[in-house]
Amino acid sequence: MASPLHRPWGARPAPSASATLLVSAIVLLVAIPGAAWSGTHAVHVLLTDPVLAILAALLATATTVPYAALLLWFDRHEQEPFWLLTASFLWGATAATGVALVLNDAVTALGELATGDHDTAVRFTIVFAAPLVEESLKATALVVLLAWFREHLDGVLDGVVYGTLVGLGFAWFENVLYYVAAGTEGPTAMLGLAWVRGVVSGVGSHATFTGLTGVGVGLARIARDRWVRVAAPAVGFAAAIVAHVVWNVYSGEILDAFGGGPATLLVGAPLAAILLQAPFLSILLVVMGLTWRH
Repeated sequence: MASPLHRPWGARPAPSASATLLVSAIVLLVAIPGAAWSGTHAVHVLLTDPVLAILAALLATATTVPYAALLLWFDRHEQEPFWLLTASFLWGATAATGVALVLNDAVTALGELATGDHDTAVRFTIVFAAPLVEESLKATALVVLLAWFREHLDGVLDGVVYGTLVGLGFAWFENVLYYVAAGTEGPTAMLGLAWVRGVVSGVGSHATFTGLTGVGVGLARIARDRWVRVAAPAVGFAAAIVAHVVWNVYSGEILDAFGGGPATLLVGAPLAAILLQAPFLSILLVVMGLTWRH
């Protein structure tokens, strides 16, 4: 007998014309401009310092592949189409990041115009705007999957897998940009940042945030009650934003408390991940474990 956390209850009707039109608009407004802008940005970075850009990309890939492989191992009993998994990763790495770069910069510019203070505007963007903007853009991938490829999203684990891959893609591109910036200060700075962003918090940040949204979408896919189909994605999305805000607000303070150097890398970063990311990651792992066992 199929687990209620895994299989949808009965056949679902095809998406309405209005839903298809909405998703088409999302693709046109997010995927195309996002991919264009992230691609342009990537080319600029590559042309500015090819060696540094390639090293940053390799480093970001090295800290992403193990997590992606572990995720696919969880999904090995009912593997989703590889092209769709790849598309989810690329949505995060191109469409979502590209639009997020533009919107976050726009919010910062407007905030500076309103307050007259650049630091205040940047802080507002990091703490409040970025979590909402970035989680919304990553979630659009799950909306597209639910509307157009729902036969490949038939349970909670599927929602987690797709959502986490979108988050990993977003983090991959973001990490490349951060590693390039750190690399201008030398290899030690780049490797230190890769340790913090790619290893210690690599799976607990964007991957977990969007994975929480995926839990809600997966529950909506299998729910019999209409209110669950509405509430579950909303709760998952809200949890993603809360987790993102918590990390953005407090991680810097914890790292700064150790004053930089080895103590920050070896104690501060793991402590921040344990205190701020582990609770949300634990929820995700429990859901995955319960679903996977069935």
